Amino acid sequence: MNEFCTCGAALPPGAGFCPKCGRPTGTLPAVEPDPPPPGASSGSSETDKFEINNVEHIRAAVFPAGLAAFLASIPFAAFLCFVWYPLAGFLTVFGLRRRTGATPPPAKGAGLGALTGLLSFVISLIIQALSLLMAGQDEIMEVLKQQAGQFGGGEEIAKLLENPALLAAALIFGLAVQCVVSVGFCAVGGALAAKVLEDDN
Repeated sequence: MNEFCTCGAALPPGAGFCPKCGRPTGTLPAVEPDPPPPGASSGSSETDKFEINNVEHIRAAVFPAGLAAFLASIPFAAFLCFVWYPLAGFLTVFGLRRRTGATPPPAKGAGLGALTGLLSFVISLIIQALSLLMAGQDEIMEVLKQQAGQFGGGEEIAKLLENPALLAAALIFGLAVQCVVSVGFCAVGGALAAKVLEDDN
């Protein structure tokens, strides 16, 4: 370090600027970076790894969701939805752990299960839409009337089904219930899987 500035003024030791003219001396003191706040870490945190928009997580959810949707399309299998919807959520978290080696916390496991349930609901809608396209309108109404007759009061229910507005409302209500059931039960299965796999670590 120079002892004098170009203007002729004496420079004190360690000075970054001339006290007379303010010119930089070329030896600015090193500035230490601020330490990161407690709990922060470099790179992505564990929480960032378990966002439901992650492609890896969607891949892990596709097969269990498709399996659940397939089972939902089988007659009389819908009564066992409280078994295979949670199983689909469980399989999603389990499959993700096998792919990545990381186990999400229970809250994120529930989110992954809910994602599985939502995908299963969408796939079920596609299957139902394709079934309706392949069947004629008369055949669809006949099936609805037969299903209504199984619960008693078949004639009254069949007459109500002939009302387009009421039929549309019933379909929307049924789809809403199906969505809530699939998402809810799959979320329970995902949270349970995350808790079980977390305890195994």
